[in-house]
Amino acid sequence: MRELPKKIALTIPAIRNLHEERNRLSKLLDISIENARLLQEKLKEAEFEIHRMQAFPEWVKDCKDAEFPLYMNLGAPSFARDEVAVLKRTVVLTIPKSGTYLIGAYLKKIGLIDTGVHLDDVGFTDYRNRSIQEMVESYRDFRKIYPLDRAVKLLRNGQFAVGHIGFNEKTIRDLAEINVVFVSRELRSALISMMRWLSRPGRGEASEWKGIEDNQRRLIEFMSECGENLLSWYAAIAGWKDFQGVLSVQFERLLTADFRADVALEIAGRCGLHISKDAAREAIDGVINQPTITWSGMNSKIEDYWSEGAEDIFLSIGGSELNKRLGYAQ
Repeated sequence: MRELPKKIALTIPAIRNLHEERNRLSKLLDISIENARLLQEKLKEAEFEIHRMQAFPEWVKDCKDAEFPLYMNLGAPSFARDEVAVLKRTVVLTIPKSGTYLIGAYLKKIGLIDTGVHLDDVGFTDYRNRSIQEMVESYRDFRKIYPLDRAVKLLRNGQFAVGHIGFNEKTIRDLAEINVVFVSRELRSALISMMRWLSRPGRGEASEWKGIEDNQRRLIEFMSECGENLLSWYAAIAGWKDFQGVLSVQFERLLTADFRADVALEIAGRCGLHISKDAAREAIDGVINQPTITWSGMNSKIEDYWSEGAEDIFLSIGGSELNKRLGYAQ
């Protein structure tokens, strides 16, 4: 075969390289055009969000600590993107360690929208899009100081929040238009569960009681340090139990197979959802003993922790009287 002249042969690789470079630049150009398109879409979305924010009521825009995500539902700002028009705006208020997030999981199971917000008297903790580990260990990072009366306005139909809110004239006004479900627990068990909860990494302050291995001794030291303040907190919340229009539930009944379905059915009805008893039973059974932010893996066994010393402290700080207010024997 006749060879090409050397000068021409040398130019063939160069031409091939030029073609390859042209193809590479063409691909880069396509990528740049796509990136420019995506950027333009994001700019349009940002402009739309700004326009929506301008439509927010003044009570949202003027709040100094309103730097948290909000959604627009039917022209109104909201903690969550979705709502269910036929269901009520609901707040689950509990004595701490009384199944707060168990009830929340049940409401979510039957179709209500979880806002991911934990309310209190002066603000909320924004747990939206957070893992259980983040909620346990980094909760201080998610704290927002925000007026309760404004926070509940961010609850739309079919949405719910949970929390621990004191019972007083202001909070009664703030929650006047909200469906309130109140959950209590026998206080000895609640205190044991609180101690176990505060023993977790990231919860509570560094205290000597955390290093005590013996359960009964650890509880006595915990109650000596924290019991009186905790009982005062519980007492401030307890008034919701008998308030007109509030559904009051005992945590123990949710854990008892004979009563669980009836309680679950009543909660659903108060939220505006009409389901069968079998559907309520299936939903509540589906969330019992499932991981939540406060679930420790098992229910506290009082006999493993309680002692005469613990009982003496409990009685001295008014535990028996408060238990009676909550509907327990002593």
